[in-house]
Amino acid sequence: MSQATLPVVLLLVGVLVWSGVGKLRSARPDAGFDALQVPSPLASRPIRTGLPWLELVLAVLLVVTTGGAAHIVGALVTLLFVAYLWLIARSLAARAEVSCNCFGSSAVIVNRWTLVRNILLVVAAGFVLARGETGHRSPLGELVALGGAGWATLIGALAVAGVVGVIVRAERPQEPPVTSGPSAPPEMSGDDPDYERRPTPWVALESLDGTFRLLRDLTSASAQLVLFLSPSCQSCRAVWPLVPEWAGQLSPVGVLVAARDRASAESMPSHLTEYVWIDHQWAMLKAVGGYGTPSAVLLGADGLLAGGPVGGAEEIHVFVREITDQLQEEGSLPSTPDASSDKE
Repeated sequence: MSQATLPVVLLLVGVLVWSGVGKLRSARPDAGFDALQVPSPLASRPIRTGLPWLELVLAVLLVVTTGGAAHIVGALVTLLFVAYLWLIARSLAARAEVSCNCFGSSAVIVNRWTLVRNILLVVAAGFVLARGETGHRSPLGELVALGGAGWATLIGALAVAGVVGVIVRAERPQEPPVTSGPSAPPEMSGDDPDYERRPTPWVALESLDGTFRLLRDLTSASAQLVLFLSPSCQSCRAVWPLVPEWAGQLSPVGVLVAARDRASAESMPSHLTEYVWIDHQWAMLKAVGGYGTPSAVLLGADGLLAGGPVGGAEEIHVFVREITDQLQEEGSLPSTPDASSDKE
């Protein structure tokens, strides 16, 4: 590995470590598999569980290997980034409104810049692959062998990258502000002492008739289950038919369906119309730390989050069952008769 290739290798290592650690720290590390509709042969449980570790192992091998071994590692990294690029390109071609959760939990929707980013990563990995057998030292060896001028250049490049990152971060739209709400005992957050009941965000939703309501107002009378859905999201189709059933089943808890914009809201199935509100540019989804679509969060009537967020159709089903069980325990819903009572 030559010194000329070293900055590109360090870039790929940084991306792989950031991605792997982000997925491992995420409450749902495999959310991207469902959001991007990864084909079943590539979405088995071992692959879902092992992907973050594979990224971290490849990051280490990129640093320590040389010669033929470096060429093999470079090929694996290139294949991985090509697979990511294919999934992103396919999602954009299908006009799917999803978050790839590439670096852990995120509500950022896949867009053209996501595609450009992944193209650049494939080019970088291909460059490292092409030069994988150049030189006799590993990147770690090249780092050790750097002279004073080499280290100065490398530190300068890292400083420039850091400043650019800070500028980009600073120019991002700020999340909607939240303020602390009244203290109250947990409603449906279960017995988990680690669950953080954050304040319901101060965001406004728009109804289909153009009326704006603060989310705090919508939850003032009763708790609300908010479902973040999209008409272009394949996973959402498993949730659509159940929304009216859940609305009846969970009463007095209300059910809201949040769409990203008016076009999405108006494209929802007709049986969801009475539940749909527009969460412009996913302001609420971002504020509660959601997982793209489909996802759900339970907002308490006391101005605090009462459960979630959760992401994925299967997880939402489990979430609704947990809310139902909690309501039955509190006596808000009649208990479901069991088999023994029928026999009696």
